[in-house]
Amino acid sequence: MKFQLLLISLFILFSCKKEVVVSSVSSKTVSPPSNSTSLIDSVESVNLKFNKVIKYGKLIDVSGNIYQTVVIGGRVWMAENLRTVKFNNGDEIPSFISENTDVSLVDSPLCYWSLDPDSTKINYANLYTWYVINDKRGICPLGWAVPTLNEWMAMIDTLGGNILGGKSIKEVGFNHWSTTNVDATNSSGFTAVGSGYRTKNGELYFQNESANWWTSNEYFNDFAWVISVKSANKSVEKSNLFSKKDALSVRCIKK
Repeated sequence: MKFQLLLISLFILFSCKKEVVVSSVSSKTVSPPSNSTSLIDSVESVNLKFNKVIKYGKLIDVSGNIYQTVVIGGRVWMAENLRTVKFNNGDEIPSFISENTDVSLVDSPLCYWSLDPDSTKINYANLYTWYVINDKRGICPLGWAVPTLNEWMAMIDTLGGNILGGKSIKEVGFNHWSTTNVDATNSSGFTAVGSGYRTKNGELYFQNESANWWTSNEYFNDFAWVISVKSANKSVEKSNLFSKKDALSVRCIKK
């Protein structure tokens, strides 16, 4: 068994590739974080349907990506999913080569998987294992953090609670949701897209049907708390059934 685990760990190590963000957008529109000593040109979302009546802010990460930000319930949130490919110290996060990479037997896998093969056309962004977001090197921009379960629920409470809150955070239309995108208004400006999730066994589930974000809170041993919305209803769900080895979306909140 130990030999088998060693072989699998070696497979995952060498099946991860380094990814470089390519850009067609200038980074001069925002100030880079102080720890970015060699930013590449930035990439900004052009395919998402943000709320046109809301004034968004901007944020840049260590990889050089530009994000829209929005104030909800007195806190500043990223208005799109995280897509950094680096920790804040500049170390690159290993990426999955394919969706069927199995990490179920790997101890604390540090990997992400991109849902946007063309990094200049942002749609769903990246999915990360929980071990990546819990790494001390950090993946949110300086001054930002992965939200706690309580921070998520406080935000949802300002939008009508778990029964109605989903409709106000889902992107309108069907570009990133199925045709049953129930009551989506994006009145909050949060602009959730149906990125689905990737299981630890390498399978992608419910793309265009659900959005799932890590919280920073563990549940028990191999599990962590997750916040989800679905195309089929207008509610927000919290769950402790996701393995830390699964790959989910990430949003950051300003500290």
